[in-house]
Amino acid sequence: MKKRPLRVESLEERQLLAVTAGFDASALPEPTAPAPAGYAVGDVYIASTVDADGDGFIGPSELSYMSYAWFAADGSENWNPASDLDGDGFIGPGDYALLSSYWFKTNDRLPGETKSYAIYPSDISNWYLFGDKVSKVSARGGTLSLDARTETLEAVCDYEEFAENLRVTADFTPSGGTFSAGIELDVQENGQRYYAEFQNEKAVLYLVGEGEEMTQLRSAKRHFENSETYTIWFQSAGGQLACGIGEETLLAIDGKHLSGGTVGGLPELTPVPVDGGSLSGGMVGFYASAGIGKFSNITVEFDPDRVENTPEEEPTILRFVTFNIRACQGLNSSYGVNPALAGGVLNDLAPDVAGLQEVDRNTKRSGYVDQITVLGEMTGLSPVYAKAINYGGGEYGIGVLTGLPIVSTRRVSLPGAEEARALVEVEFDDFVLFNTHLSLTASSRTESAVIIKNELARYDKPVILLGDMNEATGIRSLFGDVWTVIGPVAPTFPADSPTVQYDYVLIADPTGAISVNSPIWTDAVEESGVVSVIASDHRPVYVDLNLTKILENL
Repeated sequence: MKKRPLRVESLEERQLLAVTAGFDASALPEPTAPAPAGYAVGDVYIASTVDADGDGFIGPSELSYMSYAWFAADGSENWNPASDLDGDGFIGPGDYALLSSYWFKTNDRLPGETKSYAIYPSDISNWYLFGDKVSKVSARGGTLSLDARTETLEAVCDYEEFAENLRVTADFTPSGGTFSAGIELDVQENGQRYYAEFQNEKAVLYLVGEGEEMTQLRSAKRHFENSETYTIWFQSAGGQLACGIGEETLLAIDGKHLSGGTVGGLPELTPVPVDGGSLSGGMVGFYASAGIGKFSNITVEFDPDRVENTPEEEPTILRFVTFNIRACQGLNSSYGVNPALAGGVLNDLAPDVAGLQEVDRNTKRSGYVDQITVLGEMTGLSPVYAKAINYGGGEYGIGVLTGLPIVSTRRVSLPGAEEARALVEVEFDDFVLFNTHLSLTASSRTESAVIIKNELARYDKPVILLGDMNEATGIRSLFGDVWTVIGPVAPTFPADSPTVQYDYVLIADPTGAISVNSPIWTDAVEESGVVSVIASDHRPVYVDLNLTKILENL
């Protein structure tokens, strides 16, 4: 098994990031040769195989083709064997350079666009990785840091050729409170991209699709402490994907689990014949969508062994949360409007799907803030919003936050004697989520329950209903002929000293295969509770649901 350490360096003056593996800088020759006969500084002699995009200078897009070219041999400002005379970070206009006998013209203008894409190597034998330094991405002392507290970041290594099997290992140190960071692989055998992400309370394996959308394949519970260092790894070997920490395997999936419609009919991990014996445009990446991910002591191994004692397929356990956030105003007016109140609670709960009620969108009282979008940024989850009424120059309604891929969304109007209400429906691959905030008026709640029941007919998969039902005593009579209460039965309002329950998690099967109040529903509940926090006038409710158990009965 071949193993190459990666060395990460920061070239501050050039605003560049360079990563090398298995490289001895002393092996590079000094650029002592004179200019080719007949050429002088200011003239041009550029081979098309070097200037691949034909723009008249050598930059990141050409690095794969360059022979010991655009590279700081010693990690400092000394560029060898090329000469960056004008210090702009490119070899081209304003410079001359000897690159395998190619000379460059010096009198053209640089292009107007800013180069900003992350890391590029040349070939698999030496792994010279280069690129412009991206904001919030840094490399110091052999550590690659991605600060994703305000934006998603990616440091990607494209390459010309790629072995069929690969294992990437790194010492990973998370920080910044809530974090989501990990390693991405391009699997040659089936041409798919996969991403192993490590979050505060779990590890997740994703398929990366076109447009960078993420499809969750598997997850495993695992607690990670901020500022502690973990040796994480992600590999493709012998038709298997696996990731883990040190000697511990967290997730392992064989090719048979990636076919037959299990996760969307993906092809099995079997070799694909390719001319020349390799694929082009492969990828190894480091990625962060929340918090700070620091990767050090990075190594790449080719042809790793399969993981022994492959764990049994993990069940899909999802956490559902319902939370009336009172427009982020806290328990009362003394708190002011502060999205961090609800955002902190949601980050602590780490839901896969959260249904929120009383959500302001660009209203005067909330400072014209789009609260569902802000909470999505705070939690790293995707937002869905449904207006109930116009209010204060903006909108007031309900929303959903989720880290799962969404199939479709739908808004349905509901009655309310005092104000209009709404239902938002979010369809996922294996289930549907309903979220609502029912009326204060009993007759309107009864009408709404009928409308919500009728909406079930649109679907042929389990439907989870979350919401503030404003029903203190008759929840089972309101929903009992179809819906099963699976969340805790405990008071949720008012948050400082609750006496009544308004907030519920319920479930129904539109196909009729699982009847109302069947033990199948309750057996699938791994954990549930009402959280004792005062970030609103309601306490949040959560349910950890074993979706695998339910789907086995449909």
